[in-house]
Amino acid sequence: MWNEIKDYFKEFSPASNFRMLGSNLKGDIMGGITTGVVALPLALAFGVSSGLGAKAGLIGAIILGLLAALFGGTPSQVSGPTAPMTIIMAAVVMQHTGNPLVVFGVIVLAGVFQIIFGLTKIGKYIQYMPYPVVSGFMSGIGIIILITQLNPFMGLPTIGSVEAFFEALPYSFMNINWAAIAVGSITLLSIYVFPRIHRAIPSAIVAIILGTALAKALNLDLALIGDIPKGLPAFRPFPFDWQILKIMIAPAMTLAVIGLVDSLLTSLVADRLTKHKHESNRELIGQGLGNCVAGLFGGLPGAGATIRTEININTGGRTPLSGVSYSLLILASMVFLGQWLKEVPMACLAAVLFKAAIDIIHFKSLKQLVKIPFFDEVVLLVVFALTVSINIMVAVGIGLLLACILFVKRMGDLLAIDVINLNDIGKSWVADESWRSALTTEEKSKILVFQMNGPLFFGASSNFLKSAEKHGDFAGLILRMHRVPEIDTTGAYALEELAEMFGTEKKFLFITGLGEEPKAFLRKMKFMDILGEENFFLRFEQAALRAAEIVRARQGR
Repeated sequence: MWNEIKDYFKEFSPASNFRMLGSNLKGDIMGGITTGVVALPLALAFGVSSGLGAKAGLIGAIILGLLAALFGGTPSQVSGPTAPMTIIMAAVVMQHTGNPLVVFGVIVLAGVFQIIFGLTKIGKYIQYMPYPVVSGFMSGIGIIILITQLNPFMGLPTIGSVEAFFEALPYSFMNINWAAIAVGSITLLSIYVFPRIHRAIPSAIVAIILGTALAKALNLDLALIGDIPKGLPAFRPFPFDWQILKIMIAPAMTLAVIGLVDSLLTSLVADRLTKHKHESNRELIGQGLGNCVAGLFGGLPGAGATIRTEININTGGRTPLSGVSYSLLILASMVFLGQWLKEVPMACLAAVLFKAAIDIIHFKSLKQLVKIPFFDEVVLLVVFALTVSINIMVAVGIGLLLACILFVKRMGDLLAIDVINLNDIGKSWVADESWRSALTTEEKSKILVFQMNGPLFFGASSNFLKSAEKHGDFAGLILRMHRVPEIDTTGAYALEELAEMFGTEKKFLFITGLGEEPKAFLRKMKFMDILGEENFFLRFEQAALRAAEIVRARQGR
C-alpha cells in the first residue's frame, strides 16, 4: 500500500523539472525574455479588458508563468492570461462588481478543480475533444473579443458582453472619438507591418510605443491605462462560506475546464515542435497551483498560451527556465516601467487584442465549412453560435453532447444487417449441406437469416429491432453473429425483446457463431434463461438443420 502511494505521488513530482534547470541556459533565457516582451502588452490588455485592471493581468502572468513552468508537465510551455479565460473572468467581474471576495475566490476554486483534474488523471481525455467543438468555441471567443474591444478602440468605455455592446450601439456611434480610432488604427497597422521591416523585435511592443508616443506628441485626449499600483500584491483570503461557495462553483468549473482544454492543446503543440512528450496530468496540477496562488494575490487566471509557447520554442526555450525567465521579465517591467505603462492609451491595447482575436479564430475551419462532413459542420456552427450568444461552458457542453449523439448515430449506422432466407445461402457459409434437401424451396423462404456485421450497442439496437419487425410472415430467424464483436446492455435487452416477441408468435430464434465474450455477457444478463442454451449454435449449418427439423415437425412430415 505504501509503495503504491509513493508511486502515485512520484508520478506528479516536479523533480524532473528542477533537474532540467540550467541544461539549456542560453536558449531558455533568450526564449523567456523574447516571450516576456511579446506577452507584456497582452497581459496589460487582458487585465484591463477583464475589468480587474492592468496589474491583475501582470500578476497573473508572473505567478502562473512561474508556477506552471516549475510544477507543470510541459517544460517548454509558457502560461499566462489567455483570451478564453479573460472572457469568462470579464463576465464574473461584471456579475459580481464590488465583491472581490467572490471574484478572486472563483479563480482560486478553479485552480483547485484543475489540481483535482490532474490528481484524478482526467488530462488524458483531452485527446477525445472533437476538433469542431474546439474550433467553434475558439472562433467564437475571437469574435467576442473583436466585438467587446470595439468600444475602447473608438475611445469609449469597455463593454463586457456582446449583448450589452449591441444595446449601446446607437450611443457608441454618436460618441466616437476619432482620435482614438486613428491611434488604434496606427497601432494595429504597425503590428502587421513592422515584422516585414524587422522580425527580431516584437511588433506589439513597437506598435504600443508608437501609438503612445503619437498620442503624447499630439496631446490627444484619450482614455489611458492609468496608474499601476506598485509594491507586492495584497493577499486575498479565500471565502470558506457555503453560501458564497455555491455562487462560485459554476464559474470556477467553467474556468477550470476551459483552462484544461487551452493548456493541453498548447501542450500538444509544444510536443510537435520539441518532440518531447508532455505529462498532461502533471500539467494540470501546475496550472492549478498557478491559478490558485494568482487568485490569492489578485491576479488574472490563465492557461498555457499557444502563440507565446511557439515563440519561446522558436527562440530557443526548452526547459522550465524559459518560463521562469518570462515571469521575471514581466515582474521587472511592472516594477520599473509602471510610470510609462500608465500612459498607454486604451485604444492601443484594443488594437493588440484585435490581433490576438484574429489569431485565435480558426479561419481554416470556417473556409472549409462546406467541405467538412455535415455533422461536423453542425457541431462547429452550434458551438460557435452558443459561444457568442450565451457562454462558453454551455457552448462546449452542448457541443460535446451533440458530437457524442452524432458519433453514436454514425457508429449505429455501421451495424450492417444483410437480410436473406435459406434459399440464398451460399456454399461458402456451410460445411454440411444435408439441411438443403430437408426443406422445400417454399419452406426455406420462410426462414430468415440476419448476417450481422458490427457491434450491437445502444446506437444500433433500434435499427436492429426494426429490421426484425418489418418482415411479415416467416417461421423463424437465424442471427449469424460471428462478426459481432461486442454487445452492450441495450443490445442485450433488444435481443431479449425479440426473443419474447418470437416466443409469443411461436417463431424460433437461433444465434450462431457468437464469440465467447459477448456470449458470456448475455449469460451474465440472464438472456440464456429466456432464449435457452440449446438455441445457440457454434456453426450455421447446425442452426439450419435444427430449423429444418422444426419446420418439418410443424408440417407433420
